[in-house]
Amino acid sequence: MTMSLGRRTIVYVGGRRRIKRLPLSNFLGYRPASPVDRIRASQDYTDSAMFVAVETRYPHQPEAVVGSVEFGVVKTPNYGDWVYVTNVFAHKGYRGEGVEAEILRRLLEYIYEKNPRIIGAWARVYDDDDDFVFKDPIKKAYVEAGFIDRGKSRRATSMRRCCLL
Repeated sequence: MTMSLGRRTIVYVGGRRRIKRLPLSNFLGYRPASPVDRIRASQDYTDSAMFVAVETRYPHQPEAVVGSVEFGVVKTPNYGDWVYVTNVFAHKGYRGEGVEAEILRRLLEYIYEKNPRIIGAWARVYDDDDDFVFKDPIKKAYVEAGFIDRGKSRRATSMRRCCLL
């Protein structure tokens, strides 16, 4: 017998009650942002787009945006088409739950599905005192999503993912 309590589920095993915590990914959907989405993160580039993670746990309520990432395509004649990724953000109750890494993975899947000619993705993670960059957790999210740390420049760590497959 199983009983659901939000993100926790009570499971009865051999007559004993166990509480099992479900991963957030069971309750989130991922898609390009629409004009009606309420996104807390800022959009830094005019020619970029936003990709969002939305809460889908309660079907009778409108989808609430719980995370976002900004991205854009950079076309170069010598190096092909690349995706620039910036501003990965998760709302307070969703940080540290793997939402940032999952939204990056889903974004890269979406981009490759829409444009298989994309060679790779790159990002810079800033190490300054900017409140928007949560330092190590964001770096960890990029690495978990398959980005490779290419080392530091003056203020930023360059992250790159060459294969979107």
